[in-house]
Amino acid sequence: MPIITCRDVALQFTNDQTPVLDQIQLDIQEGEFVSILGKSGSGKTTLLQLLGGLLSPTKGVIKVLGRTLTSPFDEITYVFQKPILLEWRNVLENVLIPLELKRKPNQDDIDKAYQVLSAVGLKQHVTKYPHELSGGMMSRVTLARAFLMEPKILLMDEPFSALDAMTKEQLHLVLLKLTQQFSTTTVFITHDITEATYLSDRVVLLGGYPAHVKQEFPVTFSRPRSKKLTFDSRFIATTKQLYDLIEGLEDDEKD
Repeated sequence: MPIITCRDVALQFTNDQTPVLDQIQLDIQEGEFVSILGKSGSGKTTLLQLLGGLLSPTKGVIKVLGRTLTSPFDEITYVFQKPILLEWRNVLENVLIPLELKRKPNQDDIDKAYQVLSAVGLKQHVTKYPHELSGGMMSRVTLARAFLMEPKILLMDEPFSALDAMTKEQLHLVLLKLTQQFSTTTVFITHDITEATYLSDRVVLLGGYPAHVKQEFPVTFSRPRSKKLTFDSRFIATTKQLYDLIEGLEDDEKD
């Protein structure tokens, strides 16, 4: 059984005559990494907010872990586009925030926080404050905080879009390592076709108005993946195929 299902999901805001999303049909399997691609304004972030329980559908049903989603579940962690860190808390203290919202962290929790910080490459920076961190380091803090909770489902809204190419590549490797380690089901929003191809098991294309799932594109490269894959002729061909598919869908919408 899929870990996430959407059936006939639509969302219409109060003052709009046309739904933002309509007739969304989507299944996501446990442990799968799914990227959602679409042009700006195609409803990608809105769909992610629906999957996180941050918005409620106007029509249709979303089920997560077999339960109808009506509000955020503890099993879901949401990573926003811009790292959200409290300026008066250091790296370790920022990572511990989700636990502190539930209970007082114990020594085991703190030890685990050190482990995930080490996994994201911040072992030597735990006492630094946000103003001392680069954009890439802030993104690493966000990843550490997300995986400290060992979420069954991770929803990510263009988390690396503001980073330079080299930092983005480094964080791709960190993310893939952690999702594999924790068997995390991941839904990832991106505008970057190469990023989607590299990270994903499947790419979902959103388009139209109201937006709906136009097509699903499987990515069949084996895991674990290294950056050498991006130089492989098969990878380049797959990325071009996905690009052509998106371009074709956009041309259809213009006609």
